[in-house]
Amino acid sequence: MKSKMYFLAGTLSLALISCKGYDEILVSTHTQDIAGKNRLYTIPLTVDLNIASSRVTGSYSSKQLVSVEYAKTQANADALQKANADILIEPQYYVEIKDNKIEAQVVGYPAH
Repeated sequence: MKSKMYFLAGTLSLALISCKGYDEILVSTHTQDIAGKNRLYTIPLTVDLNIASSRVTGSYSSKQLVSVEYAKTQANADALQKANADILIEPQYYVEIKDNKIEAQVVGYPAH
C-alpha cells in the first residue's frame, strides 16, 4: 500500500514540475530604430495610406489540396491585383475545404 502511495506521490510531483504555464503574449509592432548620440530610440513606423471606402474581394480555388495559408495568400494576391493596391486593410478570410478541393476568399479595404 505504501509503495502505491509513493508511486502516486512521485507521479503527481513529476506532473506538477513538468507543467509550465504559458503566460507570454506575443505582440508584434512595426518599429524603426534610430541611433542618436549615445542613445537608441525606437519609434513606431508610420505610413501614409490612401484607403478606399469600398471593399475588394479576391478568391482562390484548387482541385489539389494545398495548405490553408497558401490558399489565403493567393486570394490576397488576387484581391491586390484586382484593386491595384499595396495592402489590404482589415482582411477577412473565408476558407472552405471539401474532399480534395479548397476554396479561399478574402474581403478587405485596398490601400495604396
